[in-house]
Amino acid sequence: MRTPFPRLLVLLAPLFGLALLGTALLTLPGAAATARPSPEAVAEGTGRMVLVLDSSGSMQERSGSTTKIEAAKAALRQVVEQLPDDAQVGVRVFGAKVFDRSEPGACTDSQNVVPVGPVDRSALTSAVADYQPYGETPIGHALRQAAEDLGPAVEGEPRTIVLLSDGEPTCQPDPCRVAAELAEQGIDLSINVVGLDVSGKARSALQCIARSGNGDYYDAGSAEELAQRLLKVSVRDLRGFRLVGEQVEGGTTVGTALPLEPGTYLDTTLPDQGARHYLLDKPAGGGVSVSALVRRPRDLTTSWNTVLRVALSTPEGTTCAQNYAVTNQLLGMTPITSTGIAYDQVVSSDEPADPCAAADQLVATVVSGAGGEDFRLQVGSRPAVENLDALPAAVERTDEGLQPVPVPASGPREPVIGGVSFDDAPELVPGTTYADTLRPSEVLVYKVRAGYGQAVRMSARLDPDPQAAQVITFTGAAVALRSYSALGQQLAMTAAEQDGARSHDFYHGDRASLLTGVVPPVRVRNAESSDAGLKTLVADGYQYFALGMGRLPGEEANEFVAPVALRVEVVGTEEGVPELAGQERGPLAEEPDGAGDGTGGDEAGGPGSSDAGGPVLWWALGGAAVLVAAAAAFALGRRSRA
Repeated sequence: MRTPFPRLLVLLAPLFGLALLGTALLTLPGAAATARPSPEAVAEGTGRMVLVLDSSGSMQERSGSTTKIEAAKAALRQVVEQLPDDAQVGVRVFGAKVFDRSEPGACTDSQNVVPVGPVDRSALTSAVADYQPYGETPIGHALRQAAEDLGPAVEGEPRTIVLLSDGEPTCQPDPCRVAAELAEQGIDLSINVVGLDVSGKARSALQCIARSGNGDYYDAGSAEELAQRLLKVSVRDLRGFRLVGEQVEGGTTVGTALPLEPGTYLDTTLPDQGARHYLLDKPAGGGVSVSALVRRPRDLTTSWNTVLRVALSTPEGTTCAQNYAVTNQLLGMTPITSTGIAYDQVVSSDEPADPCAAADQLVATVVSGAGGEDFRLQVGSRPAVENLDALPAAVERTDEGLQPVPVPASGPREPVIGGVSFDDAPELVPGTTYADTLRPSEVLVYKVRAGYGQAVRMSARLDPDPQAAQVITFTGAAVALRSYSALGQQLAMTAAEQDGARSHDFYHGDRASLLTGVVPPVRVRNAESSDAGLKTLVADGYQYFALGMGRLPGEEANEFVAPVALRVEVVGTEEGVPELAGQERGPLAEEPDGAGDGTGGDEAGGPGSSDAGGPVLWWALGGAAVLVAAAAAFALGRRSRA
């Protein structure tokens, strides 16, 4: 049944949660707190997963230019290569030993060939190579055994069963009922299903397993589609969102503000909008920056707003800079709420006695509505800019230079898996066309390196997909591409077409949707802008893009994966490089010792990090993963005085 057009707003609202970025006054309640030293802390693990593979005789049939079993092996090899190093993964096969249902043990023919444990690529590769088609299809029994393979449920640790099958179950118990039983018994258990070249009753049976098991179902009609689907429901689902940093406990009054050096930290939000305070040293004539990020646990039954506020002020109470973000969790989405600010004497006032400019320390204040949840705090500072008068003026518009990047309709494409946050975002380079996939309720993050004076453009084309065209309702699935500064602040989006470029659209599956985002030229004097996003576009290094899709009403309407082609351009030559007091620097600096956030530094690729020997921000600051705003989000911000 087609969804009536008035439901358009209903679909838009939950796209990625509404993010309002503007100025806000912060209350400063009080009680003392102390530092709590700790090594790196992780909010969520990657969980455990078992791949359940159909080894029945039908897998020797042909699918396109190859057999189903060969397509499955090729896809599984890609999965093994892409698995996170800290994942817990195992493999179970069924139908591999007993040839016919009339023979004893045919309906219990299932073997655990790789026990669930730390990733052993050699064992997994060997298991894939030995995988051969042979017998019956006892899916129900294999699912029960797979749940046992995963071990006991642990709160906060997701468990996933990924079922790959090409046929209708031939044995009792009914796998759909088994999936429902497991879903009721398990904590954070989901059963994802990929059907390889199936139709009719077989497809319906596999769909029922996914729906009953709190999972997703996807069709794969070719070897290429199978690889994409398996990567989607295995590798990406294993990479849980995590907060990494040094555990601290901020003060609850300005007088008890916790002294912090530049770096990445974890703290816990207080109930009833309580504030955390931190004391930061400000270099003479230089600047201080701070960003905060929080994410509430996923809740499919509750809709709420999460408010996050940050401010920089003098110890005496003069507000130097402030900002806030609001996100809304709807339809099973789990928005990340993030905001950041910077005070920089690039924009200090002409007042004879500017208390913010004169202060050698500033107080960072974080207020969150997500009481009891950990949040990530990132602190940065930079020396004074000695050549300010010679640097280009601030960019005038956030959509400056917005035009589509040509995305070839055919030709070679480099596979890429979008990150779940800024910390694990893959780097995209100009001149390469990338291939990824996007499903409903998903946000994928990518990063692109830019120097001073350079802008970045990115286009994402969502190509047609037969399954999507069949199940998507009248209005289509809302999709959007958002851009972010290196400090993790969302940049304003265009509300309408400009030069053929759109940052949001509706995907219908029967035709392509082209989305374009832009990061305007990076300039130190962007700090003088009145736009909240542009004010943070002052640092070279990685800039970020997030591609996301909303969720449609009804389970079947969301059972598709959209193919995505990506391409980026870095525009302009490097110019306007700041000369910093007390530092010798070429066009691109090396990362200072201790920069980054441990696992979120060089390897994780968070803001402020670099690959070995690569360029970095001169802010000693890592950005925070930011939720993509809704289609009508806007950004406002200005510097204010108490």
